[in-house]
Amino acid sequence: MDYIINEEILDWINTNKTPINKPETESNFNYDDIGDWDGEEELAISQLNWVMLTLELTLSNRVDKSTLSTLKSQVWKDWSKDTRILDAKEEDVIDYVSGLIARSSLGYADDKVA
Repeated sequence: MDYIINEEILDWINTNKTPINKPETESNFNYDDIGDWDGEEELAISQLNWVMLTLELTLSNRVDKSTLSTLKSQVWKDWSKDTRILDAKEEDVIDYVSGLIARSSLGYADDKVA
């Protein structure tokens, strides 16, 4: 599958592997945002922030803040109550972010990286 994520981002993800190593973002989720996850709140926060970071890094300097905000809202709608996020792996995050961008019609098909 081709990804709409550039080489630098893929390299960062491959090097760090885990959301625990991710840098801080301005849109981090916290306990107040996510609610009860049956004792898995810390993992849920980390995983949701990992998806957001991947989206932010992928689209930095490519879209305006309004568009990025809309896509971040979609991440929240898609994952805020979906416990499958707890088991998401690197490939799952890349596939999700790539699909989200493709569905948004941003027109970055030419930026695909194998």
